[in-house]
Amino acid sequence: MTADKTPITVTEPDLALDKSFAAGSYEAGDTIEYTITINHSGSSTAAAYDLTVEDLIPEGMSYVNGSMTTSFDSLSITANDSGPNLSWTIEELAQAYDSSTPLELTYQVTIDADVRGSIELENQFGVNWYSQSGNVDEQREYSQSSSVILTTIPDLTVNDQLTNNNTPTISGTTNPEQAGNIVKVVVDGIEYQPVVDGNGDWEFDIPAGNELAEGDYTVEAEITDKAGNTTTAEGSLEVDLTEPEIDLDNDNIVTNNQTPIIGGTSNQPENSDVEVVLTDEDGNEVFSGIIQTDTDGNWSIDSSTEGSFSGGIVELA
Repeated sequence: MTADKTPITVTEPDLALDKSFAAGSYEAGDTIEYTITINHSGSSTAAAYDLTVEDLIPEGMSYVNGSMTTSFDSLSITANDSGPNLSWTIEELAQAYDSSTPLELTYQVTIDADVRGSIELENQFGVNWYSQSGNVDEQREYSQSSSVILTTIPDLTVNDQLTNNNTPTISGTTNPEQAGNIVKVVVDGIEYQPVVDGNGDWEFDIPAGNELAEGDYTVEAEITDKAGNTTTAEGSLEVDLTEPEIDLDNDNIVTNNQTPIIGGTSNQPENSDVEVVLTDEDGNEVFSGIIQTDTDGNWSIDSSTEGSFSGGIVELA
């Protein structure tokens, strides 16, 4: 009696899974399309049955209603988007669906408006399948799961400023997650590289030797996170080195009008503040307030709206 040494071949479906989204920089409000790819690997020897694909949409993302699609209408696929998770049920995936002809399941999500920059949004999915159709003793169950991570681009701001300092402090903010990262900042054609602190703030001083002339500047900033996402931002900088000039009309006048109109001129732009203090002949303050210049730099107050006074002094600042 001899033993039969014929090898036994076990037929089993071996599937390869992948999930992807288009490369790019994403922020709150953007829409992303995910694609789940399923196909038989080279070692697969049988069709897969009763496949169940489940996808968990993370907090911070919202499913775009009606966006679920499949690449083959000929397959018997039931899609369900009624709950917090998405699912697909596939009766049979034949071996013909190999790496050159994979099954693709797609859907879209939108990043919620309140999601800030530098946040990781992890999207998980899993697939279960069987070696035979139906509930039979020889049926074997298989499963795989994986996840993909989308990182939102960093927030970045540059603080606008008006200054009379020709070596001003340039500052801005980003996310605290960027602590230790550098921000590339260009002012007047020169690049500086401040480091982000633990609160997400950054700043630097224009150094001696790079003093800025009077005028308007655009401050350009750029930051790149560890995931390769780049954000740019701009801010305005005005350097005003001209001392303000202000004059009082009709100085040292004598009038019998107890409610005179008091005004003057300046070399300042519209809506600049002029501090005016009126005192009577006894030194008592009659009026103190802020007056704004008009489009020509002129300013005036009607003392009738502030109360009458006899004699006095006008102080300007």
